[in-house]
Amino acid sequence: MGGGIPLRTSDVCENTMTAHPATATRVGTGGPKEDGPEILEHIMGWVLVVVVAMLVTRLGLL
Repeated sequence: MGGGIPLRTSDVCENTMTAHPATATRVGTGGPKEDGPEILEHIMGWVLVVVVAMLVTRLGLL
């Protein structure tokens, strides 16, 4: 009653290998480095959140 023809996995999946190896080296893009003081970044992030919250409440936007 299903009417469909059962397919084998080999009928559905093809070889997905590419010409690029998985261990290729990546080119640096000049993004942020991971060697900074994380606690300072964390504190400055929360300071920014508090300043924005104070600005929004003082301007009556909330």
